[in-house]
Amino acid sequence: MKRGMAAGIALLLTLAGCALPSDEAAVQIPPEDLPDSLRTDVASTTTTTMRVTPIATTVEYFLIGSQGERQVVVAVEREIESSAGLFERLVVLFWEGFRTEEEAENNWFNPASEFTLRSAIRDGTTLIIDIVATNEDGTVADPIAFGGSVLGDTAAQLVYTATRFDDISSIRLLYDGQSLPIPTDEGDSDGRLQPSDYQNYDPEFVIPTTSAPPTTTTIAEDPAG
Repeated sequence: MKRGMAAGIALLLTLAGCALPSDEAAVQIPPEDLPDSLRTDVASTTTTTMRVTPIATTVEYFLIGSQGERQVVVAVEREIESSAGLFERLVVLFWEGFRTEEEAENNWFNPASEFTLRSAIRDGTTLIIDIVATNEDGTVADPIAFGGSVLGDTAAQLVYTATRFDDISSIRLLYDGQSLPIPTDEGDSDGRLQPSDYQNYDPEFVIPTTSAPPTTTTIAEDPAG
């Protein structure tokens, strides 16, 4: 009896040992029981994410240079996104870092960097541009403190720049939302400004000179003859 029980226990231990995996005997797992990431009979799929690169376009801007004693506009080019609106296109001109090192070495100035662009809104073919400058304490600076030359130079470069945009033929320049006299070639104006108001800034424009007509001296005849 005991001998039979011992034989049965030995048989059970032998079967149990065959069922458990060990270093001596590897157990093969059916492929259908493996996860998909480990199966070789399942086709893998790869998802590719496309990164959209913005399309750039070349925009012409104007800085201020010198031609003798005369201030003139100088054309420069920048690459910006083609989808940029009027404000986005114009605001880059107001950045302090807009001017390159080479342009600075050429003594080309960017008076627009003295101001902050608040808005640029189209009104038909006119671009209404609102600028402002602030003091160190954050208050709005008096535009008179800049002098007429800074406002005039800024207006000139804005006129020449903005009228290069599609369907813009003139600008109206505001300061802190209010109209103010802007210097032009023919005097101050608080209305629409066009390139013809700043012909003297065109380096190819010849400023007409005025000269007094020659005088002639008439010698009276001696009545005594």
